[in-house]
Order: sequence, then structure tokens, then C-alpha cells
Amino acid sequence: MTDRPDCRILGPLEVLVEGCPIRLGGQRPQVLLATLVLDGGHPVSTERLAEAVWGAELPTSLRAQLSIHVSTLRKAFGTAVIDTVPGGYRLRRDAVRVDAYEAESLVEQARAAAAAGRTGEAVDLLAAAQRRWRGPVLAGLDSSLVAAAATRFEELWLTIVEERARLELDRGGHVPLIGELTAAVGAHPYRERLRGQLMVALARSGRAADALEVYREGRRVLVDELGVEPGPELRQLEQRILLGDEDMDVGERDSHVLAGAPAGQDPPSRPVPTELPNALVTFTGRTAEVAALSASLPAADGRPIVVSGPGGVGKSALAIAVAQRVADQFPEGQLYANLHGTTPHTTPPSGHDVLAQFLRSLGVPAADVPVDAETAVARFRELTADRRLLVVLDDAADATQVRRLLPAGNSSTALVTSRRRLDALDTAEHHQLDVLAAAEAEELLARIAGPHRLDAEAGAAADLVRLCGRLPLAVAIAGARLAARPSLSVQALVERLAVERRRLGELRVDDHDVRASFAVSYADLDRPEVARMFRLLGVLDGSTVSVEVAAALADVPVALAEDLLGELVAAQLATRTGERYGLHDLLRLFARELAEVEDGRRGCAAALRRAMHCYVATAHTAAMVVAPCYRWRLELVPVELVHPGVALSSVPEVNAWIEAERENLLLAAEQAAVGDEPAVAVSLAVALDMPLENRGRWREQLVVSEIVRRAAERTQDPHHLGLAHNDVGWALSALDRVADAIPPFEHALEMWRAVGHLTGEALTLHGHGVACRALGRHDDALASLQRAETLAEQLGDRGRQAMCQSAIGLTYQRLGQYDDAIAAHEKSVAMAREASSWRTELIALGNMAEAFRLAGELRTAVRTFREVLERGRSADYAGTYWEAEHLWGLGMALHDLGIGGRECWLAAADILADLGLIGAEERVVIGREPIPATPDVIASQL
Repeated sequence: MTDRPDCRILGPLEVLVEGCPIRLGGQRPQVLLATLVLDGGHPVSTERLAEAVWGAELPTSLRAQLSIHVSTLRKAFGTAVIDTVPGGYRLRRDAVRVDAYEAESLVEQARAAAAAGRTGEAVDLLAAAQRRWRGPVLAGLDSSLVAAAATRFEELWLTIVEERARLELDRGGHVPLIGELTAAVGAHPYRERLRGQLMVALARSGRAADALEVYREGRRVLVDELGVEPGPELRQLEQRILLGDEDMDVGERDSHVLAGAPAGQDPPSRPVPTELPNALVTFTGRTAEVAALSASLPAADGRPIVVSGPGGVGKSALAIAVAQRVADQFPEGQLYANLHGTTPHTTPPSGHDVLAQFLRSLGVPAADVPVDAETAVARFRELTADRRLLVVLDDAADATQVRRLLPAGNSSTALVTSRRRLDALDTAEHHQLDVLAAAEAEELLARIAGPHRLDAEAGAAADLVRLCGRLPLAVAIAGARLAARPSLSVQALVERLAVERRRLGELRVDDHDVRASFAVSYADLDRPEVARMFRLLGVLDGSTVSVEVAAALADVPVALAEDLLGELVAAQLATRTGERYGLHDLLRLFARELAEVEDGRRGCAAALRRAMHCYVATAHTAAMVVAPCYRWRLELVPVELVHPGVALSSVPEVNAWIEAERENLLLAAEQAAVGDEPAVAVSLAVALDMPLENRGRWREQLVVSEIVRRAAERTQDPHHLGLAHNDVGWALSALDRVADAIPPFEHALEMWRAVGHLTGEALTLHGHGVACRALGRHDDALASLQRAETLAEQLGDRGRQAMCQSAIGLTYQRLGQYDDAIAAHEKSVAMAREASSWRTELIALGNMAEAFRLAGELRTAVRTFREVLERGRSADYAGTYWEAEHLWGLGMALHDLGIGGRECWLAAADILADLGLIGAEERVVIGREPIPATPDVIASQL
């Protein structure tokens, strides 16, 4: 039977299905889910959900948008967890586990146990509740309503801390509380009960002076920041500590209890090892990771904490820094061992050798250390069963190496670092370490090289961090090189690293070597086919790949490719995000070096060709799904494909593929354009043009068309050149660079006429007419558009005729001839219906609605705009430029009628911003202005 999904809100929102994190979509569906969870399974009205998701700026189609987000969540969960109820939605509490609900239940159980006198059980239950927290409740969600509702769980966390502290103090467990209470008071300085508990814990530990300083600091905070004196309980506690009041139990009684000696007897003398290495003086950043681990370690209750990540990411430095920070919360010692799981040219120590070291540290004479491994394990567990120890196991090779070195009991904890996740440690808590944030990487560079070196070359420093991939080892090496050579400028080092073939060689100083660090992980791969997959991933430019493209690279079935990629992820040589896999930039260079040596030039070229052909075949399929009338474009660039590509059969599938692969497709086209097969670049880019156009992604269209032009200049095929110049002209025109669009259109017309290609000529004349209209050259516009329509009629291309007619109608609108414009648009709509071109029909209807608005027929305009929007959304044009244009037009028509329009303008602006067609500043201006100006990108199209 499938387990219920886990929904975690006590920290960043996370949902696990069968133990695996799932993607929930963007911020809005996440806020919606959080709101349902915070309401504890009660029905939540549509209005309240909308306020949480959108705030005051509600969308026009509120219920439809909410329905979309609910559908996204239901699909992500894969099971029925959200019910539709009258007027809203409700989370099914019986269908999902929620950490917040579990925490509340544990608190209730703890209170019952405490009331029954079962103090130990109550403490354990409260500790279990506290472990549910992973950070601030719903961290990262931007919703004032969610934030307000989440405060009750932040208050619950504080209540748990205080209640557990009270019970621990009652039973004499004050020493282990000091670190935790110190952190809690630092985070909540106005919380007087916490401050008082910390004073008691310190006083009972013989640290009365420290307890009084905690009081004085609290009084300063309250008086200076709030203007109030501490409450009577805190003031009385100060007096009792000053007087040495016996009710405080200050003295040695508690240390006897902790050591396990009977009251009245001296405790046995036990060594307190302090073996942690010093933290690196250059350690910096990792604020979130340090906070998370510092909270997890003291509350781990015997569970190991595993920090994993690729070589050079800084696992050891982080672990040692955190261990030093929480050391005082493990008063009976800290053990450390470097297991050398990935240290080059070093034999890892045997498990028995490490155990022997630990036993000696815990007071076992060398002569008494058991020779038998099993006996040594038993002795170690016996000695650690009743102690509060921290054991740091650095650079573990695998779970087997770690398992026998874990301390016994629930009071001690092991902190383990490894390049592998060590999933075989069943009870472990896992923390995956990634590269540094850009600001933290620059801070690390400054700390090593010296801040004065970077102040004068801030831009170069940012470039240097980027070229190092924000990998701490690489950044540290770059910093060390700068520190060792004061005459070497940051820019000079940037220029050296900018040469890809030299980059890994440059990232080496003394015994620190990025390439050597990667080589250890590569050598540790178990199967040659996994190693080959890693190498070939380096052949392809791009941040991530799908499983299908990876399968094409390696020439293996998709199922096998997924297995191989999974092994690379486990070895920290690849990352997985959703259904996509990627290599760190430096790892890609390392893989490419290996491929060139081990697979040879021919093997790399064959792998690249398969991947490129996978992209080309899929792009061809996508083009035929969204615009089958453009098959002639693909036929001008025939390529004998060696891979069938990914099967796509609907517009939503095409849109999803374009959005997922957009960046990689541009890089692939660029890589093909400079490679051995420029015709492949032309074929890929030409095929991508229509799927990009379908979304209104004109910036990407321009990049692709420029790639076509460069590749066509290499092939010198006039058909390629005609397509290239045509596509550049259309993209420039769409981006309101119409003056720049005219020369490419004229070059394209020369190419088409030279080879007598009438279809291409009609397409380019259409674009030329659109550009002339935007420039105010209305006679030239009408001449080009009418010539294009005549050619389309000769060719029997009713779809092109319809588009030309609508463009003619827009030209009449510019001239103020609204009756002629409406007639042209009506003709366009009829032609588009005859040609079964729904996209052209919707665009023509939208243009006609705008003509009605300009002619003063406002109610007809509103009715037509709404018809277009309703039909368009059912035909998968949601989120496209055309939806934005039609929303904006509807807003203008409503405004002209005196009944609003602002919601439409804001919705349109969101779409344009998402498409990169307006910037953040323009989006802010639109949201601020009561009647915003029409964005240039829309104005230039009409």
C-alpha cells in the first residue's frame, strides 16, 4: 500500500511522495497549498485563497486561475488530497501527513505524560516535536496572509523549547541546555521565560557570573529597544542568583547526577576528549547551512547527520566549523577522524584503527584496546551509551565505513561528511551541500586574496567567481594565486581562466587541485558505462539535459540512460532537478577532457551528432504540431537524421518542451553553427522559429535567427540565407526594432527572387509590410502586404492570405480608416476559418476588437475581446504574447467605458514580464500608474 504523502511546512515548503521530493510549480500553487494546510483541514473560501495567493491584485479570471493551481497540486501529489467544497477548497487531513499537525499531537502527548509524572517520556516527546522544524515556517513563500497564519507555529516552537527546558531543569539536565537556550535567547531576545531558563541553567552549572550577564544584557535590550524594565520573575531570579539562594540548586549536585554517581559521592573521573581540528580561518558564508546543522546536531537523539556534496564544495570546512560552534552542547567530549575516503594517494584507515583511536581517547589504556574488531565495536558502544558526545567522521567513502563508528545511545551524535549521500544509513538526516551563493563566493575570495585586491576590480572579481563556478575549492585556489602574486591582477587571472582548455590547469596551487579532486570521484565509478555517460555529458554545451538527450549522447535506451544518470547523481558527479540532469561547469570541462582522451575525436563527434539530431528531430515535430503550414521551411533544410527525437503530439507538450529546453536549444544551435555540420544548425534553428513564435518568445527568436544567419553564411545556400534574413527581420520587427528589420527583409527578398521561391517571397513581403507600417510608411506597407496576399492567393495559401488581410486591416487602423480596417479583419477571420488556422483567426479577431474600440464601438470591442480570450485559453494560448495583447485591449475598452481595466493591464504586464518583453521597471510603472501607457511591444504590433 502506498504511504500518504508528507507535507512539511515547518521550514521551507516541501512535499514528499514515497520519500521523494516532488515539484509543486511556482510560488502561487505553493502559497495555495500552504494556506490549505494552515487551516488544518477546514474549508477555505475562494476569496481567502485568492487573497493569500495574489494579495490585493486579484486576476480577472480568479476562479479559473485557482482551479489551474489546484490541478497543478493534485497532479503533483498523484492522489486525492484536495477536495472541492462549496465556495472553496479543503485539504483532506486523512490523505496527507503534515509535520505541523504531528508536532501539535506530540506536544499534547507530552503534556499528558508530564501531568502523569512521566517526565522522561514527556521530554522525549517534546524533543521529537522540536525535530519536526527545519527552519522558519514556510520560509521563502511571499504571502502576508500565509506569514500571519504561520506565526502560531513559530509560537508553538518557542513553547516546545520552553516546556522541554523546564522539564530538563526539573530533572537536573541543565548543562546540555546551555547551548540551545543561548541560541534561542539570541533569536528571541524579548522572551523573558527563555532568558530566565538560561540564567537558571548557567547558575546551576556554577556559572553565576554568566547568568547575571545574561540578565544585564536582557535588561539593556528591553530598556533600550522597548522602554520597559524586566518583569518581576526575571528580577527576582537575578536577586536569588546574587544571594546564592539554595532554591537555585547552585553547586556540584547536578554534575554528580550527570556523571551517574550516587548523590553525595564524587563522580568517576572520565576523560573528556576535545579532538576537533581548528576551523579554517577563511571559512565564510554558509549562513543557512550553519544554522540548520547547529540546530540539528544537539537535537539529533542518536541519529547521524550526513553532509554530502561533490568534491571541492566545502563539506569538511562546514562540518568542522559547525562542530566547533556546538561543541559546548556535547560536554562529555568531541571525537574526530578523517576517514580519507577520497584523499588521493592515501590509504583509508581501517575501521579497527579508528575505533582504537576513539577507545584510547575515551580512557581505555592502549594495552586494553580489544584486538578483535567486533569486541572493539562492542566496547565503543558500551562507553558511549550514557555519554553526550559529538563524533565527527570526515570524508567517508561509504556507509559500511561509517556504521561501526557510530556512538550508541540517544545522547550522542555523529556528524559525517561524504561525497555520497550514504542512503544506506537508515536513520540518518541528510544535508546536501551545493556551491556557494555569488556573494558568499566573492567574500571567500576577498578573505583569501585580501579585500583591497578586489575593491579596485569588483567586476573582474565577479567574473572570476563565475568562472570558478562558485565552487569553494576553485575560489580558494584562485584567491591563493592572487595572494601569492601581488603583481597578478584579478582581470589577468580572469583572462587566463576564460580559456576553457586551460581553466582546470589554472585551478591548481600546491596540493590543492580541482582536477585531482574530480578525478577521485571519477575513478570511484563502479561501471565503465557510467563513466562513459559522464564523459559524453561533457561533450554537449548546456546547463542540463533530459534523459532522452542523454540517451542519444550515449546511444543507449532511455531506461538505461536514466539508471546511469542516477548513479552519477549518487556519486555527486551530476545533479538532478526534476526530470533533468546537469554537470557543474568545471565538471563539464573535466568530463570533456576525459572524453577527448578516452573516446577520441570521432567518438565525441558521433555523440554530439546524435544529441543534435535528437534536438533537430524534436524541433521538427514541434514545428509541425504548432504550424503545419510551414512544412516548406523544413523541406528547404533537409537533414538525414540519425535519431527520431522526442515524441510530441499537442501544443501543451510543445510548449512544455520549449520552456524546459529553451536555454539548451539556443546553446545547441550555437554549438552546431560553429561545428562540422552548419546545415544542422540551420535546420534546428529554422524548426525552432515557429514554436518560439507561438509563445511570443521573440528575444529567443532573434538569438536563433542570428545563429541561422551565421550558419547560412557558412553553407552559402540561398535558401538558407533567405530563411535566415527573413527570420532576423521578423524577430527585430516584433521587438520594435523595425528600422533594423528593413535591411534583412530586403536581403531575404533578393535571395527568394534569385531562386524563384514564391512562398518565401510572400512570407518576407508580409514581414516587410508589417515593418513599414510600424515606421509610418503606410503606402509601402500596403504595397508589400497586397503583393504578399496576391502571391499567397496564387499559391493557394489561404492561411497566409488571412494573415496579410489582418495586417492590411492594422494599416488602415493606423490611417484612421476604421470601417476599412474592420472589413479587412472580418475577411481575415473568414479566410482563417476556411484554412482551419485557429491561431490566425484569434489574432485577427483580436485586431478586429481593437478596431471596434478605436471606432468607438466599445461594447462590441469588449464582447469581441472576451470572446477571443475565452476561445484562446481553451486553445492553449494562455501565457503567450497574444493573450497579453488582448488583455491589454480589453482593459483599454473597459476603461473607455468607464468601468475599470486595471486588472487586465496588470495581468497582461505579468505575461509580458515572464516572456522578457518588458523589464522589471516597466512592470512596476504599469502597476503604479492609474492609467498606464501601452507598452511599446504592444503598440508596435497594432
